[in-house]
Amino acid sequence: MKRTILALGGFLLLNACTSEKPISEKDRMFRRDGKEILAEIDTMLDNDQAIRHMLSYGTADTNSIDSMVKQWAAKGIDLDSLLFVNDTLLVKGSQKDSLLRVMAAMDELHTQKMVHWLSVYGYPSSARIDPKLGIDPFLILHHPSPKFRDTLISLLQTELREKRLDTISHAMLSWDLAGREGLPQIPGMKVQKNADGTTTIEL
Repeated sequence: MKRTILALGGFLLLNACTSEKPISEKDRMFRRDGKEILAEIDTMLDNDQAIRHMLSYGTADTNSIDSMVKQWAAKGIDLDSLLFVNDTLLVKGSQKDSLLRVMAAMDELHTQKMVHWLSVYGYPSSARIDPKLGIDPFLILHHPSPKFRDTLISLLQTELREKRLDTISHAMLSWDLAGREGLPQIPGMKVQKNADGTTTIEL
């Protein structure tokens, strides 16, 4: 009787193991190379935000930016809202033109890398291997180079279908790739544009 129970237990365990969804080649490769890729994405995210802070505030130092925001707030002015309607307030002329060229070149390089990683590994978020890292390439893809538009649309559709990319992120990135015309269309959610240029998403 004991042998029968042990044999049955072994059969059920073997059956459970063999019935699990096999790991995909992209998942296997990302588990192998993911930490190195995520470290590079983390650096890319820092550079992405730094150049955009330079374009808006004339500095990439977050402490200086916080101080500037507080100084304007003391005058009763929301600096971010002001910069939305007057983006040359703090950075002007040739300096802004130079920064825009640097940003365009950076966006192209970042997007090219993302196209490669999406093709080989799928959507390279740390949630797939170590959620504690908290690294997601969304902001990089939020600023795509138009040269890769059609390729990214196809790749992101695949990632949505394979459930490596969530519905909201896919809708927002599709909106970026469509030239940000109108508002993002997210099933089951209300999306509205605010006066300061931000977008609010509500259930």
